[in-house]
Amino acid sequence: MVNVEIRPIQHRGKSQIGLFFKYDEKLKNQLKELGYVFSQTHRCWYIENNDENKRKLLQTLGSSVQMRVNKENISFLKNNTNLRSNLSDHVQNELKEFESYLQSVRYGPRTIQVYMDLARLFLGYYKHKKIEEITNDDVERFNYEVIIKRNYSSSYQRQLLGVLKLLFERKKGVKIDPDTLMRPR
Repeated sequence: MVNVEIRPIQHRGKSQIGLFFKYDEKLKNQLKELGYVFSQTHRCWYIENNDENKRKLLQTLGSSVQMRVNKENISFLKNNTNLRSNLSDHVQNELKEFESYLQSVRYGPRTIQVYMDLARLFLGYYKHKKIEEITNDDVERFNYEVIIKRNYSSSYQRQLLGVLKLLFERKKGVKIDPDTLMRPR
């Protein structure tokens, strides 16, 4: 499996998605078919940074390469993917309440931003369910369908589970038991 580092770049006056990896003929041909172009300046393959290209990247390459995204750059890749769009009013209210909770227990602004992004990703996946209807099985399904299939790191997975524990342990009437959520080895 090819290791690919993904990061935003500025090229030819536009925001681009840059893919950095050791030469691999098969991956090079895949990228050409998807419309990527090689930049001699940045020594990477790139395509315009937009939601459609982000979705294509995650869907088509997610299972065939090992993706790496720096913590500084992770929000550029995920912020506007379809999991976070069109959230119901109920989910948006839950997120506002969770953000208020994080502020009240004095988490730092950057930590709150990261935790909210993770909570938004998870709740966006189940945007048609009320938080009280989400079960441990739903967490396992999300873990496999999103975290594992997209090759997110085990540290990202651990951080997500920590956020879910915070989110669910303070809620009454939920079906999920935060203490039974298993962290990866």
